[in-house]
Amino acid sequence: MKDKLGTFGFAWASSGAAKQRFGQGKGRVPRTSLIMSSTRAKPGGVFAALTHLRLTIEYYKVKLPYAFAVTLFCNSQAALCQLKQIATDIASTQFSTT
Repeated sequence: MKDKLGTFGFAWASSGAAKQRFGQGKGRVPRTSLIMSSTRAKPGGVFAALTHLRLTIEYYKVKLPYAFAVTLFCNSQAALCQLKQIATDIASTQFSTT
């Protein structure tokens, strides 16, 4: 990359038969090129996607009459292991994003 930053992208889409896309985004994860890897950029993308979802729900005051699930796809096993550890750490503390 010219600017030596990691990049990520995400898209929100329905899982039903319609396969409707609701939104998408992309961004950069800053660090020097010596320590940049997909293991750093991909969790940044997951964090951005979840933050985008949370802010959209808060902004539009979305109230769903039922529970829903979010399925994340990532093509890096190392990044997924890292995210699993972060989720475990968060679950074991009283952590809030708001």
